[in-house]
Amino acid sequence: MTPWVTRASMAAVAFALAACAASLPPGPPVTPVTKSVTYVAIGSSDTAGIGSTDPLIDAWPQLFYRRALPLSTVYVNLASPQSTAAQAVRDQLPEALRLSPRIVTIALGSTDVFDGVPATTFGSELRLMIDALRSKGATMVLVANVPPLSVLPAYRACLGASSTADSVFTCPSPTPIPTALDAEVATYNDVIASEVAATDVTLVDLHVAGQVADHNGSAASLVSGDGWDPSTAGQVEIAKVFDDAFARSQKKKS
Repeated sequence: MTPWVTRASMAAVAFALAACAASLPPGPPVTPVTKSVTYVAIGSSDTAGIGSTDPLIDAWPQLFYRRALPLSTVYVNLASPQSTAAQAVRDQLPEALRLSPRIVTIALGSTDVFDGVPATTFGSELRLMIDALRSKGATMVLVANVPPLSVLPAYRACLGASSTADSVFTCPSPTPIPTALDAEVATYNDVIASEVAATDVTLVDLHVAGQVADHNGSAASLVSGDGWDPSTAGQVEIAKVFDDAFARSQKKKS
């Protein structure tokens, strides 16, 4: 026969359990679960780590992610070698929007310069990316400008000034003289600065960093054997510039 349980006995059991619970030592504090933040890198060959010893480990976005962002951050590198801004809009931006990242880095422009893309066209593509990413919740967008290109060995080889083995760089036809190339890079960087200011995102000044490296004689060590892409040491230096820009932006927002 199944015994009947009275209300009084149930109350006694509940009282006994409560007493036992009260006598137990307190457990560890409960850590609230926080939603992870997603970081997405959009870019070209340098962002993909091409030219470094191990692109998966040495690419500057990987270094930036490890050094500047919380361990809980989800990191996705969407970069495609030799990508133009238009190609990034077509091939990288849709996946970036699907991921709804909070942090985004954009490093494009060098391929566009040598492909003869007008700076204003590049600026329109850049604005499209920034606006679309912002609309999907990106709160930190870091945009790099174009580094000095006339000092690259692969470009110099096109002028007959030097030779570069195993270069992935295709000489433009006609090849601009250094002063014309410098002027076009300056035009691009003016457009980038204008778009950055208009959208209130963060500028990452790779151009000034490249000029400093050229002035102090370290530029050659920052370029890989193909004469175009950053070496492993070059990836480290690019990551440092992004680190600094990110830190300044964080300080400004706080």
